[in-house]
Amino acid sequence: MIRCLLAQISRNQNGQLVRKELEATGETIQIGRAAGCKILLLDYRVNFHHATIHYSDGGKLFIEAEEGADITINGSPGLSAEFTPGTHILVGPYDLIAETPMADYDLVLSVEMVRQLPDEHEHISAK
Repeated sequence: MIRCLLAQISRNQNGQLVRKELEATGETIQIGRAAGCKILLLDYRVNFHHATIHYSDGGKLFIEAEEGADITINGSPGLSAEFTPGTHILVGPYDLIAETPMADYDLVLSVEMVRQLPDEHEHISAK
């Protein structure tokens, strides 16, 4: 069972960082924009099931991109990586950074949307 502390990072109107912490648990933790994903990234640039966090046979935590999904690992395109403190993963417009694990958690992961869409895409409405 993976216990992940997820730190959602955003900025208030003054540009100051706001950190909201949530817990995600499971045998695996899916990342994507599908409702069933434990780490939900609501942007069309993220696949419904983009990547999965899981333990390797050796007991180490890994992230693995789903088929057809792109991730960048520490600045280079890749398909999978072991999580160690400082591991930096790009998923669509989001930065995921592995922090130093805390007691009771296998993984502490900060998530921040860092590549906003231009204003003309922000307000979509149906008529």
